[in-house]
Amino acid sequence: GVLPARCTSLGAAALAANLADLRRGEAPMADMLAAERALRAQVPPATVTRIRNACPPAEGREGDLAAARALIEAPEAWNTALAR
Repeated sequence: GVLPARCTSLGAAALAANLADLRRGEAPMADMLAAERALRAQVPPATVTRIRNACPPAEGREGDLAAARALIEAPEAWNTALAR
């Protein structure tokens, strides 16, 4: 899968904190995204687990649509999410 720039699977409070960070120009997932991009073949399972645990997979959460709207309404947050 693809690791997102903002995580919606950790619950409403974590999502609100993540969006607030993005509005302030901070990218909470930046370190994990950089680690994922740096991966090459033969990655140790512990490394894959550490990166995936930053944002566990989930489907169809209520917060997904709210997060999308929040990013659309806050261009600075959108730009931060895309820049990292």
